[in-house]
Amino acid sequence: MKNHAPAHSKKQNDKRMPKNSLAKYLTSRQCDASVRTYLAASLADNTLRAYQSDIRNFIGWGGTLPASAESVAKYVAHHATKLSCATLSRRVVAIGRAHSAQGLPSPTQSELVRATLQGIRRTCGKAPHQVAALQKSALLRIVEGLKGLRGLRDKAMLLIGVAA
Repeated sequence: MKNHAPAHSKKQNDKRMPKNSLAKYLTSRQCDASVRTYLAASLADNTLRAYQSDIRNFIGWGGTLPASAESVAKYVAHHATKLSCATLSRRVVAIGRAHSAQGLPSPTQSELVRATLQGIRRTCGKAPHQVAALQKSALLRIVEGLKGLRGLRDKAMLLIGVAA
């Protein structure tokens, strides 16, 4: 099957974004300052610290970057009884992002890793705990204690939110 895109369009795309790596793009002269600013703000500092910790944990366990789907699946299975499903999912995301940032294919997208995580969720996961709705009397007690300008703002948001 022939590619119908003009020959020059492929070359233009190559000039705009270096192949395979966000890190390469960020350090290149082609990276626009506004793009760099928004990329830097794309994740909260706490999220970045958590991802860095997750990668250190994976490597400390014996994982490597780049990782294979098999090693990631073994890693999550090994930690299935020790960590919550949410923590395991975040660690898998961190491993995937570490690969993507280096322009590498992510092993976390493999059927093996996805199915392993799904199995962990089904066997180790906990059903969400349904909490009773806030009663009108309790809401009124809460808002009567709110004082000052912030209290007025909070009271308005709570009452409007409940009324909506």
